[in-house]
Amino acid sequence: MVNPIKHQFSGAIFHSSFIRKPTLNKILAQHRDKIQYFKLQGFLFFGSVYNITKTIEKLSHIDYIILDFELTTNIDSSIVILFKNLKQLALKNEIKFVILLN
Repeated sequence: MVNPIKHQFSGAIFHSSFIRKPTLNKILAQHRDKIQYFKLQGFLFFGSVYNITKTIEKLSHIDYIILDFELTTNIDSSIVILFKNLKQLALKNEIKFVILLN
């Protein structure tokens, strides 16, 4: 099975190319270490959704998680399980999720 997570970076390493006002960049810089970025890949099914969930559950001191689906080729209905798990995790730990669908 191909690892569904192609890349995982903290916000301290991964930076957006979006141009922001200096004041917003300053605020973002203060929170970079509390951001995790995941670039997902391939066909997402029950097994891969389980791996993604377990990887995210191991994180600590995170306020934001970005899930980038750009490299996914297909998803099955188990993606609903992932979103349900993420919602529970977000409510329990006050985490905000950003979903990128390119």
